[in-house]
Parts: sequence; structure tokens; C-alpha cells
Amino acid sequence: MGGRRAAAVDVGGILTRYVEAGSDEQDIVVLLHGGGYDYRGYNDTDDWGGVVDDLAQRGLRVIAIDLLGAGGTDSPHRDEDHTMAERAARAWRTIEALGIDRCALIGHSRGSLVAAVLALEHPDSVWALTVVDGQTLALEDPAVPRDFYSRPYAHPGQLPSEDTVRRLTLDNSFGRGTEVNELV
Repeated sequence: MGGRRAAAVDVGGILTRYVEAGSDEQDIVVLLHGGGYDYRGYNDTDDWGGVVDDLAQRGLRVIAIDLLGAGGTDSPHRDEDHTMAERAARAWRTIEALGIDRCALIGHSRGSLVAAVLALEHPDSVWALTVVDGQTLALEDPAVPRDFYSRPYAHPGQLPSEDTVRRLTLDNSFGRGTEVNELV
């Protein structure tokens, strides 16, 4: 297989995009990106940047999946299926559709919740779980109040400004060297 390639698979009528790199003979690692369904950022497999290639160069077969309703993956057919539970179920069906029997999971942010759910539901098929910046799994932190994520939605009709997009991007970036003007 070798280099990176993007493809899509039909998973129960939902076209699901994924990026793959590495060899078929290697241990498999599935990457699950973070993010919600909102204006705070466009989240998909590209969020992993060079991680896909770096892991493949270390001898792993790497598959990064665009989760339900994100990136190049279709949204659910019904509004009531736009849930984290359905996102997790759809991710597992994607893994199965790709013929993967056993894998390690790496989840970032909200993708860590999906990864943890899958590891708990399929312990015989998941040989490792890595959580990256997974506040969704933590006990309540006094520094991050329960309404932290709901506050931006207090006025849903309010459109984000260039300043709020820039601030949210920097606040949620690991490195401060990001050229924010290219993102806005």
C-alpha cells in the first residue's frame, strides 16, 4: 500500500471518507478526530496533519476516519441520528466495513470519547487506546465549568466574527506559531 491515500466507503448508506497510509501487513491504528458540529472549526482527518505519515513510517497501518457529519463524510439521514452515540456506532461500522478485525484507537478531544466508547464496547478488537486532550472523559474540572461548551451557543443566531474565530483557534491550538490569518 505504501503512501497516503484518501478514499470513501459506503457504510449503511452514509458515504464515509478516510485517509490511509502504511502497509496492509502491519498493526492497524485508527485515528478519530475531535470537534463538534459547529462554527468553532472544521474538523476532519486533516486535523491529524503529519501524524498519519509519521505513524506509517514507524511501521503501522494508519487509518484516519472523517466521523459522521464531518469532513468528507455525509451527515446522518435523520436529525435524531446526529448524536455522539451514533457517531461512535458509525465509526465502528466503518472500521468493520474496512475489514479491520483488530486495531489500536487514538482519539483527539471529542474523538477521544468515541474511541473510549469503542474500546469499552469492543475490548477483544481494540488492543490499545490513546486519548489526546480528552477532557470529555475527565471528571468535572473547576477550571472548565460544565457550561463551558454551551456558553458559545447562548445566542445561536449570533454569527462569529473574525476576532472570535481567531481567539477560539488560538485558545484551542497546541502551538502558538499558527498563522491565524490564513484560517480566517
